[in-house]
Amino acid sequence: MIPINENYSTFSNFSEGIMRLPTFSWKEIPKNLLIPQRFLPGEERESDLLTILMMFLTPFTVIEVALGFWRLGNDLGWAGLFFINRGLLSHWQVWFALAAFTQIITVHLKRVLAKQAAKR
Repeated sequence: MIPINENYSTFSNFSEGIMRLPTFSWKEIPKNLLIPQRFLPGEERESDLLTILMMFLTPFTVIEVALGFWRLGNDLGWAGLFFINRGLLSHWQVWFALAAFTQIITVHLKRVLAKQAAKR
């Protein structure tokens, strides 16, 4: 049990008058605090997270390309109404640019993971 510091601070409470609470002291925290391994950063955890992120980016790129073609088809009169009529995302160029950016990020992540695997 953590010992309570004998110093008290006073807070004014309008409904109940004055309330006294114990103050916090940094001396109460142990110097050799043990942190579980799962909360510590490590190369294995980072590479696992990058792998999972990369797995989701490729299908996300395909969805962005499909939305770009849908919007392009809508502008040419070949497809039905696009679900975004106004704003930045209502242009087919934006969807293709987002898809290209997402694919570039995916390729970069693959290279980073390959370098990490070569170091091991």
